[in-house]
Amino acid sequence: MPGIKEPSKPKAPKYSNLGMALLGNILAECLDLTYEQAVKELALKPLEMFETHTSVKKYDEARVAKGDSPNGKPAPHFAWECMEPCGVWFSTPRDIMIFLKAHLGHSGDEWKDALKLTTQPVSDDSNNNIFGLGWVLEENEQMGRISYHTGGIFGQHSVIACALEKDIAIALFSNRRERLWHNFFASHKIDELATDILLSLDEINATQTNIT
Repeated sequence: MPGIKEPSKPKAPKYSNLGMALLGNILAECLDLTYEQAVKELALKPLEMFETHTSVKKYDEARVAKGDSPNGKPAPHFAWECMEPCGVWFSTPRDIMIFLKAHLGHSGDEWKDALKLTTQPVSDDSNNNIFGLGWVLEENEQMGRISYHTGGIFGQHSVIACALEKDIAIALFSNRRERLWHNFFASHKIDELATDILLSLDEINATQTNIT
């Protein structure tokens, strides 16, 4: 067609918010639903995650954590219309832990088997990052495979992680966006903190098992 350029051939996988948003909305259209409706019908309702939504307006304002910029200034609640599939969601610690526990098999074998598909390697990049479907995958000498994902917007930062072979998961939430230079030091990165906590929990479990 005139005016349409031939797409460039990808040289290596790249993280793409736009790509995830496009894919999610196409899949929802195939179901004749909005993306939020599709996720709620197929995942959130069956798992009884009733407090996870794409709009902050679904919550009482007093329940919503107020975000701060790296300089300590209040940040507005985040909204990004039509980009919900790339992570524009609001939730609670309880719902997030239900989601993580489902990956570890605590919601039945059917969920465990289905979600296991998302934590299998499907690609990698030039920086030796390994990706599943919506997850970054890491092989840890002590813990085995860890699947995790971080998220950051204005005034908020979070990470969720599962140690799939150890039956341990963690979710960390911060209502202050880190300064840019923090990304260059492991001791200041929230995802590194999550891994450290997972390792500590595994050591505690091992100690209690030995005592028993």
